[in-house]
Amino acid sequence: MELTVVVRPRGSAGLVAVVVGRSAVGAEGELSSPVRIERVFPTLELREARADHERRIAGRGLGAAKTVATGSARVGVRTAFPVDLPAGCARLDVVGGKPAASIAVELWDEQGTLIAEGRGGASATLFACGPGRHARADVEALARPGPFAVELRADKVSPPALVAEPVAAARLLGRLHASGEVTDAARAAAARPITLEAGKLTTLPLALAPSACLEVLVALGAGGSGLDLRLVEVGAREASVTRARWVVSDRICSSSGKAASAEVRLASGKATALFLTRPAP
Repeated sequence: MELTVVVRPRGSAGLVAVVVGRSAVGAEGELSSPVRIERVFPTLELREARADHERRIAGRGLGAAKTVATGSARVGVRTAFPVDLPAGCARLDVVGGKPAASIAVELWDEQGTLIAEGRGGASATLFACGPGRHARADVEALARPGPFAVELRADKVSPPALVAEPVAAARLLGRLHASGEVTDAARAAAARPITLEAGKLTTLPLALAPSACLEVLVALGAGGSGLDLRLVEVGAREASVTRARWVVSDRICSSSGKAASAEVRLASGKATALFLTRPAP
């Protein structure tokens, strides 16, 4: 998409530099908080947007869509809707129609605990795993008001590790979804829980084949903050570090087939995280 950047001074005149950076696809959840994010807004009427959304995710391991609510998202106004979450895993989509811009959605349980949250321009997607329970979805427009619909789809697969760690599961599935994949729980079925604690280094072996690359993702559950991930081949003294608040990812490639490991640290607290590896191109 072609975008235009307009710059003007508020006082005196002078030179200015415009610097454009490009993240990896899906890395929004790992960006540091000072970064300002502008999202592309919907260009379709709500009815067309919902039909287009249905076409994109049809046949991807998800059940039929259930319309939880419809309404108009307003700027500075948070609208709440009850949601009955099924046991296992489910996907919640808030689909917006023009002229809505920048949609925010949060999912809370009956005890007031945040299950998942998401942001998007034309739509926002959340994932919820765990026991069947009553919840509440909060929807808000951050830039422009407009119509929306909330759709719930039960997942046909419910990996035990994801059901046992709902907060970490929501963050991990959200990270996979941000990469542009049509995401269901099956894509994270290989994730395994690890216990992290501030001040302790957790090291996990990696199965890295010769001339291959491996992607490593770590999603933190409730009770901790600040992930630090370092991927290193055996015998290497230096390796880059990747840091993020709740979800961190990196990749390692090998031409020699040497053994490798992932070192994970937690900045504060104690929590269970979900650790997932998968082949990377």
